[in-house]
Amino acid sequence: MAYSLSLFFSTLHFHLLSEKTKQRIRFVGSMLRAGLAIAMNLDKKGYFEHRRKMEEIGAGSIEKIATQNS
Repeated sequence: MAYSLSLFFSTLHFHLLSEKTKQRIRFVGSMLRAGLAIAMNLDKKGYFEHRRKMEEIGAGSIEKIATQNS
């Protein structure tokens, strides 16, 4: 993600932009990375909740096999 943003903005002649514009671009990049990190953490949370539920109903061994083979 960061590479693609860097590549995109390098084509805009980043060095010719004002400092305020550069700060805005960096801020937006940080917000995008934070949003992606949150989304990934929510996905992990869902995975572990599912795994816990499988263990509660006695299917924990099936879930472990599925995890090993995925």
